[in-house]
Amino acid sequence: MLDGGDGAGVPVIASDIPGNRDLVTHGETGQIFPVGDASLLKDAIDAVLQPKFDRPSVQRAKELIDTRHSARSMAQAYERLFQSLAN
Repeated sequence: MLDGGDGAGVPVIASDIPGNRDLVTHGETGQIFPVGDASLLKDAIDAVLQPKFDRPSVQRAKELIDTRHSARSMAQAYERLFQSLAN
């Protein structure tokens, strides 16, 4: 999913730690499970294997990464910052 902007096209399952919370919204752009909770990890795996979860969540995740975390969006944010500092 985070491979330079084009995405791997697979649902994301991530442990519930600060960096992951910024990238994955549980049930919307992927599945988050508490660290060390094997039962909820299993539930997350089961959830992403459901056809209804797959395509929409992958697309939403890709859009989130492209909009907020891609190299292009980061460069644009730096450009805006530098322009505001120059004025």
